[in-house]
Amino acid sequence: MLDRFLVFLVFFGAGLAATIAVGQLIERPRNAGNYILSMLLLCIAVWQSYHGLMVSGILGEFPQLAFMHAPFLYFTGPLLYFYFKFLTDDSYRYRLINLLHFLPGVLIALLLSPVYAMDAESKRALLTNTFRLARESTIVAVYSIIILLIVVSMIIYMGLFLMNSAPLMRARFMRVGRITFHSLAIMALTFLAIFTYFTGFLLYNLFDFSHGFYETVIKTISLMMCAFVLLVYYMGRRYPRYTLQARAGATKLRYEKSRIQGLDVDALMDSLLDKMNTQKIYSREDLSLALLARELSIAPYQLSQLLNERLNRNFNAFVNEYRIREAQSLLTANPERSVTSITYAVGFNSPSSFYEWFIKITGLTPAKYRERHAGGRARREEREGDR
Repeated sequence: MLDRFLVFLVFFGAGLAATIAVGQLIERPRNAGNYILSMLLLCIAVWQSYHGLMVSGILGEFPQLAFMHAPFLYFTGPLLYFYFKFLTDDSYRYRLINLLHFLPGVLIALLLSPVYAMDAESKRALLTNTFRLARESTIVAVYSIIILLIVVSMIIYMGLFLMNSAPLMRARFMRVGRITFHSLAIMALTFLAIFTYFTGFLLYNLFDFSHGFYETVIKTISLMMCAFVLLVYYMGRRYPRYTLQARAGATKLRYEKSRIQGLDVDALMDSLLDKMNTQKIYSREDLSLALLARELSIAPYQLSQLLNERLNRNFNAFVNEYRIREAQSLLTANPERSVTSITYAVGFNSPSSFYEWFIKITGLTPAKYRERHAGGRARREEREGDR
């Protein structure tokens, strides 16, 4: 009776994971966290279902499904990593290069393709083997090695996350937002499941534990992931916008440890924008991060952080955008003025640097920009004069 109940919970967790995954895709407003969580839950649903089929004995009746879960088991590692990064690091941005993290999962599917191509009877015969690293059967040994590498990769991803997020785990930072504790509960449960899987796999192989022991390990981690899914469901019901709330909590944590804490940031921003828009301090050729910070009576590193956190700009980009906007105005307002004269008037100390930034921001050379915009302005003025 107990075994049947445990198997029911495993399948229940898989079904709930799939249901929540679909819900994440239709939730509004959508964000990267919703998509990542949806893919993560779908992967969990796949290998959770497979484990349910395995421990219940149903897999032997449907051997066509044998080993289909392996790539999805691997995908869980990077997806967990990126989901936790989303929850705890509001400055993290996802890029196309991140897709390389999922390439090993594709390679795993290719390595197992000969097994996938087997007929049902061959797969059923293969399933009767005890899957250990030291086996005469090449297929069994390769599959066991793949599972071991998958679990090791999960541990590596979690280790990388812990190393990168160590500052956020300090108690005085966690007190800033209560929502963060729920994120930590999800992380702790996941780490425990991965550690249990890894430890159980090693004990099973190194100390020749029985197959019943390995099935117990599978049931245990499946129940842990069922609890993981239930916790995610609870968070979704209790906090309908949980991912956004957690990300806001991450922002609070980052500002808590910020080097500009204690400064009147709004007043500093007003002063900075006044110096740029009214005083046009950007036109000074000797303007530097240190000089501008001195004008604001703060340290250079504080100004750098202010620009990064409030404007998502570094010092050079911030100043040169102002200079190029001023240059655009001068190029169209003064058609006879030389480009070199305008270069130095807006604060650049070399024409090459001016040209580089002008093309970077406008996509045109100064001459092309003037030709396109000054010509249009002259025609408008001519039409207004005729009227």
